[in-house]
This record gives sequence, structure tokens and C-alpha cells, in this order.
Amino acid sequence: MDKLISIINSVVQLSEKEWSLIKNSINLIHLNKGDLFVGNATICNKMGFLQKGIARVYYIAEGKEYTSYFNTQERNQIICAFSSFISRKPSYEIIQAITDCEIFIISYEALQNLYETSASFQKLGRLTVEQNYVASIRRIYDYQHKSARDRYIDLLKKYHSSVNFIPQHYIASYLGITPESLSRLRKQLVSKGTKK
Repeated sequence: MDKLISIINSVVQLSEKEWSLIKNSINLIHLNKGDLFVGNATICNKMGFLQKGIARVYYIAEGKEYTSYFNTQERNQIICAFSSFISRKPSYEIIQAITDCEIFIISYEALQNLYETSASFQKLGRLTVEQNYVASIRRIYDYQHKSARDRYIDLLKKYHSSVNFIPQHYIASYLGITPESLSRLRKQLVSKGTKK
């Protein structure tokens, strides 16, 4: 729980009473590889903080999977289908564990109760959503304006400790290319001295 405490402290300072409320509102869950955190067309009723493991956020369109991003301990530690969580409508995003995961979760109802008790919790929630919005806009911009090669290099930097545990076909989906194109791209980068 130290990582979660550290991240919260970097955003807002909580009193002992507020910390007690948080600790009473969260639970640690375990997902096995392949388990879903949020299923397709279900309402996301929980927000999570990834303690251990890797998850993939993706959606399905015309029978094909499209990877949006990954949740790892080094990046995107907050796990949530935010559009569903906020709107209370079924999610188009699916969140799946691609390794065994440990996640601290808080339910939608418990979070709303925390918002009612303290301005500090409201600030924490607002800043979390704002940061995720900015990250979403950045992903859209990168996808529209960067080449697959540049996005792959960015991925290696962002997920450097986790990339070897992410299946290559998921990385190809994230980049919007075929696994064969990813294989060629990796060979090109290795021949030019770029790390895998």
C-alpha cells in the first residue's frame, strides 16, 4: 500500500481521519492472468490502483480487438473504465489482466461517500480524472501524428520494465499495425542499435 499512499500524498495531504476512511473503503483483490477487471458492455463499478502485474485496456469493433493502453506499475496505475464509471453507462472498454495482478479497489458508491465527507477527496478525484483526460488526449494525438516506429520507441521508454511481459500481438494492436509489421520494425531498430 506504500505506493498508493505515496501517490495520494503527492496530490493532496490527508488527515489521519481521512486516511482511516480510505483504508476502510478499499480492498485488495487478485486477478489471475486472463481475468477481466471490466467486461464488455458492463458498467464499471470500481476504480483500482495496480499494486502488481500488467493489465490491458482494449475494445472490440467489427470483431477485431484494438488495444488502447496498458496498466503497469510504472505507468497508468489507476485502473478504471472512466467513461463508464462516471456516466454509469455500459463500458465499451474491456480491462483484462495479462499477468497475475494485485489491485486495490474502491467501489463507485464508496468513492461517492468519500467525496461527500471531505474537500480533499473531491480534489483527489478531480485531479485523477484530469490527469487521465490529458493522457487520453496525448494518446489520440500520438496515434494521429506519430509513425508506428516513433510510437513503438515511446512505448519502450514508457513501459521499459514491463514490455518484455506484454505479448507482441497486443503491442502490435496498440501500435495499429500487424504482428508481422511489428517484427520487421523490431529488426530494423535492432540493426540500427536501438534496444528492443
